[in-house]
Amino acid sequence: MTLPDISCLVEESLGIQWYFTLSEQQIMEYSRRDKGSWSEPKQVATRPVKLFSATIDRNDKLCLVAYNTSKQLMYYEWDGQQWYQRQLYQISSRFENITRLELLNGSNCLHLFYYIENALKRAHESLIHSYLDDTGWHSNVLMNFLTDQSVTPQLIQNDAKGNLFCVYTRIIRNQTRCSFIYFENAKAAWSKPSTLFQKPGICRDFAGLADSSGHLHMVWVEEAGSVYQLNYKKIEPAAVTGALPGTVCIFDGTVPIYSPSLYIGKELHCFWVQEKKGMVSRSDSIGRTWEKPLLLFEGSLTAYRRVSVSLDGMTRIRTEIGDGYPEFGWTLQILLSEDKSGLDKKEIQKQGADLQMEKPLQASSLPIKELNARMDAIHKEIDTLNRQLDELHTALYQLQDYIRQKDRSAFHVEAQIRKLSFELEQIRSMRAGAVRAGTEQHSLKENNDKAKQDASIEQESEETGKPLKNVDTGSGEILLGNVSILINPDEHPEED
Repeated sequence: MTLPDISCLVEESLGIQWYFTLSEQQIMEYSRRDKGSWSEPKQVATRPVKLFSATIDRNDKLCLVAYNTSKQLMYYEWDGQQWYQRQLYQISSRFENITRLELLNGSNCLHLFYYIENALKRAHESLIHSYLDDTGWHSNVLMNFLTDQSVTPQLIQNDAKGNLFCVYTRIIRNQTRCSFIYFENAKAAWSKPSTLFQKPGICRDFAGLADSSGHLHMVWVEEAGSVYQLNYKKIEPAAVTGALPGTVCIFDGTVPIYSPSLYIGKELHCFWVQEKKGMVSRSDSIGRTWEKPLLLFEGSLTAYRRVSVSLDGMTRIRTEIGDGYPEFGWTLQILLSEDKSGLDKKEIQKQGADLQMEKPLQASSLPIKELNARMDAIHKEIDTLNRQLDELHTALYQLQDYIRQKDRSAFHVEAQIRKLSFELEQIRSMRAGAVRAGTEQHSLKENNDKAKQDASIEQESEETGKPLKNVDTGSGEILLGNVSILINPDEHPEED
């Protein structure tokens, strides 16, 4: 897969070369060479870039994709004078990020793959497959995973017929499980995932090429404690659901292995870097046995991606190891072959040894090995600090998300309390209204009963013609049987 610190050399069918890299400010730059010296570096865009991938089609049209620090996935196309650009996707969540990017030229369209990771636990991650044809860009979610599965796309390649190979790994209980899916161009369909192998260590630095028969040859590095192992496997898509060929060990030891690459010809060759040493091992076309490694070069080495298009329109992508920019004069493959380029291998190795004695090292009285050991220790400390910062950022994002969820929960609880309080006030109001209505109805009933009673008494008096008894008629006199009682009679003043 494309890494942010690996540069890319693109070659047109007529030999014109383009060199793409990132500046110290992470700005994507390019230079052009046509049988002469390189042009001055120019910027493709002004925004810093995290990842980029480049390719070229059968018409020598340059195409780029880049993921910048604004979380935009941008597409760039060279029209002969300037870069045409278009935004393909925008990451909107602060927890998401694009961590893998690959652009491939197929037989009839342009393929783009990118992986969206998530910093939250138990969140969804996606492998996206987009392609550009005559009608425009089209995108599909190829696979979905959970963050706990620790999925990493490792290798995406195509063959001469436009078929696609995708290899990815998952970490399951400290075991690395490698799986494979295959896109058959004639049917425009992807196969179901198939397990290639499961290893107890960490698997990294995958590289591979497809041969003329449509088989994928793959190498990778396995770390198990302090032991490093360089492995090989051949994948035949037609038999991927059956018994797969076993994994073959090319080389193992206690010295770290980096930047493996394959070359397919009459024989298979695997190149890699080990303590600034360029190594190679050879096998037959079957790849079942590999010869003892051979030292090709010791000195300064550069690993870069090389994208080329042949006269038949086939685009090839592979990792090269050699002197790199700006010369690109030799590679380990050239050193292995006969002296077709006119380069003297001894002279190249002498130049590489001279590079180890440049002024910064001459100014020091320390041995080179001790300086290298110190530099390695510093790099390890930097890597450790970077991992700790990543873990801190992840924890911070998780804490922010937890606080946001808690705030949202408290808001819902407060809203529910307000709703219940409002309903309770409504119930109280309804109850008070019912009590008042009942009291008024009771008073009205008592008044009606009393009025009916008075009317009945008066009617009875009128009917009998007798004065009412035990009743105050308003004159202040009450009749109790034959006795007449005056209530508050007027007092007459005594006469003089």
